[in-house]
Amino acid sequence: MNDFIISDVLTAMQAMHRRELKVYYQPKIDATTSRVKSAEALIRWERDDGDVILPQQFLPAMEQTGAVAMLDWYVVETVCKFIERLKALKIEPMPISVNFSRWHLHEEDMPSHLAEIVDSHGIDHRLIVVEITESAMSQEEELMRKTVNGLRENGFEFSIDDFGSGLSSLSLVADTAPDEIKIDRSLLRMNCESERERIILESIFLFANRLNIRTLAEGEDTKEQFGFLRTCN
Repeated sequence: MNDFIISDVLTAMQAMHRRELKVYYQPKIDATTSRVKSAEALIRWERDDGDVILPQQFLPAMEQTGAVAMLDWYVVETVCKFIERLKALKIEPMPISVNFSRWHLHEEDMPSHLAEIVDSHGIDHRLIVVEITESAMSQEEELMRKTVNGLRENGFEFSIDDFGSGLSSLSLVADTAPDEIKIDRSLLRMNCESERERIILESIFLFANRLNIRTLAEGEDTKEQFGFLRTCN
């Protein structure tokens, strides 16, 4: 591993300890009602000079070394404190999704450790949704099944992130029965104007609905995309 990657990771870890890594909450909108239903926790690096560093500039190095696992737990702790503050203000909290790296699939006690953190803040486990990418899950199938079973035993929901970006999407759904699938933004690249694209998306929505799985489309940026998703319920 080259010195440049190690330096990047050390710098990011120092920023985390200085609390420069901030959690933003991206809303998840119900296309039929236009109301916020839940949110996803996103990490941003806010430097003292006011510059904001996006995750693609520091996460790859952390992912390569495994340091990203520490960052994930940092985000979990931050999200729990946020929900705790909402409860103190008598504001009803919504479920918040937290991204978990493939490295956590190698942590035998990952589900129970997550439960300990959430319980220490007096939070309902259903308010934390675990997101794991399709690619990470398909690379570690046996570990993935064990982790998912542990999450279910501890009352956590989980979501397959970047669904449709790989070749094993349907088998993953069959093996894990996720609570939610996040459809990869690449499936909306034609702005929902291509009949082929619409048929593929409609098919995903249909089978997910039949299996009582929530569907979330990521990356919609236009009125055409939002209008199409609304027609798909």
